[in-house]
Amino acid sequence: MRRTKKFASFALAACMGVSLLVNVPAGTVSAAEPDKVVSGKMAATETDAEALDEAQEVVYDESKVDEDGFVWDGTTLVKYVGKGGDVKIPEGCTSIGGYYAEGDGSFLGAFFGCSKLTSIDIPSSVTSIREKAFSFCYGLTDIEIPFGVTNIGEMAFDNCRGLTSIKIPSGVTSIGTATFYDCSNLKSIEIPSSVTSIGDEAFYRCSSLTSIEIPSSVTSIGNLAFYGCSGLTSIYGYAGSYAETYAIANGYTFEDVEGKITTSYRTHVQSFGWQNPVTNGVMSGTSGKAKRLEGIEISVSGNKNLGIQYSTHCQTYGWLPWSANGEMNGTTGEAKRLEAIKIQLTGADKDKYDVYYRVHAQSYGWLGWAKNGEPSGTAGYAKRLEGIQIVVVKKNEKAPGLDYARVNASKGVHDSRAYIAKTNGAITIPGSTDSTNIMYKTHVQSFGWQNWVLNGAMSGTSGKAKRLEGINIKLSNAAYAGGIQYRTHVQTYGWEKEWKKDGAMSGTSGEAKRLEAIQIKLYGEMANRFDVYYRVHAQSYGWLGWAKNGEEAGTAGFAKRLEGIQIVLVPKGGTAPANNYKNIQSVNTKAYIKK
Repeated sequence: MRRTKKFASFALAACMGVSLLVNVPAGTVSAAEPDKVVSGKMAATETDAEALDEAQEVVYDESKVDEDGFVWDGTTLVKYVGKGGDVKIPEGCTSIGGYYAEGDGSFLGAFFGCSKLTSIDIPSSVTSIREKAFSFCYGLTDIEIPFGVTNIGEMAFDNCRGLTSIKIPSGVTSIGTATFYDCSNLKSIEIPSSVTSIGDEAFYRCSSLTSIEIPSSVTSIGNLAFYGCSGLTSIYGYAGSYAETYAIANGYTFEDVEGKITTSYRTHVQSFGWQNPVTNGVMSGTSGKAKRLEGIEISVSGNKNLGIQYSTHCQTYGWLPWSANGEMNGTTGEAKRLEAIKIQLTGADKDKYDVYYRVHAQSYGWLGWAKNGEPSGTAGYAKRLEGIQIVVVKKNEKAPGLDYARVNASKGVHDSRAYIAKTNGAITIPGSTDSTNIMYKTHVQSFGWQNWVLNGAMSGTSGKAKRLEGINIKLSNAAYAGGIQYRTHVQTYGWEKEWKKDGAMSGTSGEAKRLEAIQIKLYGEMANRFDVYYRVHAQSYGWLGWAKNGEEAGTAGFAKRLEGIQIVLVPKGGTAPANNYKNIQSVNTKAYIKK
């Protein structure tokens, strides 16, 4: 048994990257009294070095350490003694457990003290993360908790100072004592409505938190839960909930997630440039000056769970991809008029509100009100938009009238229709003169669905270590019959059996599964007339080379996430995109890397 103890001690020390006799940060687990909760978390009745030294006398057999550094008890991961870095737990594991130290019987989590651990891939089979599972994993920056997890133990992420964000799955009912103690770089956390309690010191010294939303399901928050959260100023929640009571009692600003909505917007006007922002139905643009709107930015505030997106019909370009939450839609510096607009709400509370908007169109004057994504303006008449009003109201409240926000549409030219389009055989939206475009959008970890982009623009993220989880691809204004089809290689699922096509989603959303590779190809006459090229940004490898016409792009067998993608249409036999296309340099000539 003595030999086993020595082996285990060495392995733990190697994982931590330090000698056995080290100074563990103040507030570490006392080997003598591991479960004694006091002000300042776990009281240390011995010196930290002594406590950690005793913790090395672990109870497990070196013969049970597999080639990846895992120690197992059935399907429970007992201990990790590997080199750290990016670690993938095998599928089939049901619990991230721990082990007991000899002598005092202290319980230590499977990854306790693994300071060299940087990311962890937890399989969907895991349902439980036990106490202290990742305590003192200082280097851990990336973790995704599967949706099947229903239990997260006390101190599970204690002193994980590299973590910046985390999402708790919907099956978890409580956040226990000191779960995120001293996670000093944690900036955001998503708490599901299944959680009913937050334990003592749960977010103790999470100094980077500036706000947090506490669902109405929470009915208790323990002592010192947010002690030392020096950046925390606002608590979001529902009026009348325990979150409001707690915020007021503890000196935080309470923000009602269903508060009054403020809609802010500004327009880029011919000759005048960007106008000052206006709010809640005030006209943006000009009146009586015959100046075209060229671009627009729109945002909403007052409800953390509400956003807004919008698309404009632009001269020669047709309908542009959606922009969202203050991004610009339209053009600047191209002298292109806006001819129509669509606006709709997004977010978890989008069904609680209506967004209304009306425009002043050349020759027609003020048009009628459109709402919730309906087109507003004209199509096929080459008429410019000159002004716009936008307002958000609670669902089914009275719609704005003819006389609203100092604009009386009944005076002067007015048309009751919100949208006027030619119907002589075919709708001209986005217009028969528009070229064929390839459009795509991706679902990105933490951020959700991104806006549509087109013709080689990057979709995804750069430098944020966020996985792609799903993708939609389609053609607009296809010059010939046919379309586009695609399929993805998804974490744990492998290659999709069915090819998706023409805007359908490939991949997953809400399952925390990474895309690892993709195939894209045209069909019908489009396949005879065009080649489709695509390249991806793969974790650890960077931008790979271009693939085309159904070839694989990405990696296989390395558990590496896709982070970004570009897609381009080229006339059949035309020149392939260069390695520095769109100022993005491929760092690897291979399009697909497999074991």
